[in-house]
Amino acid sequence: MYLPSEGGILPDELPRAAIAMSGKRPAKDRPWQTAPALDFFDLKGVIEALLDGLYIRAAKYEPVDHPSFYPGRTAVVSVNGQRVGLFGELHPRVREAWDATLTQPVLVADIDLEALQSVWLGRTSVVDVPRFPAVNEDLAIVVSEEVPAADVERAIRLAGGSLLRGARLFDVYRGEQIDAGKKSLAYALVYQADDRTLTEKEVEKLRTKIIRSVEAQLGAAVRR
Repeated sequence: MYLPSEGGILPDELPRAAIAMSGKRPAKDRPWQTAPALDFFDLKGVIEALLDGLYIRAAKYEPVDHPSFYPGRTAVVSVNGQRVGLFGELHPRVREAWDATLTQPVLVADIDLEALQSVWLGRTSVVDVPRFPAVNEDLAIVVSEEVPAADVERAIRLAGGSLLRGARLFDVYRGEQIDAGKKSLAYALVYQADDRTLTEKEVEKLRTKIIRSVEAQLGAAVRR
């Protein structure tokens, strides 16, 4: 990225990585013509995969307003308080200014490589491949529109502790099945222990602890 330099002859060159996505979500179980369009959460998943590949685990995603992006579909990503990127769905006016024939959402991310390098440890630790199977389940949480998804995920992870190995937001629902002013956030949870196969009783105890935690901290309810 090149920006005007203050008093310099040459512009300032900033090391950035850009990601752009549009089109339909790949789906093996349905024809391409009926597949849903890529959305904000597809792009968020790409960024999560990028940070995960760099072994950056402490990323935080927070909603933000930006004139070039669609309201409510824009976020900044930060690591340990350092902002490393901005991403979201381009506002329709911006999309049409570039190409009037585009009718599907256009997702764009701007990653600050210098900021990313500053939070990258540059070293990793290797652990054994898990010997015992994981337990996967989905959990849908209904919260107020004002509650950020990052707060919900944080509460889930704290309640799940070391046995909760993954918590990924994969769906946001608003509609007639949810009260006005509410949204449903669906998370894919992964439970796993290093020394044993978790029992149904242990998984149920973890699930109950997570549900009680989000209920008490965020006024949430489980979507049945």
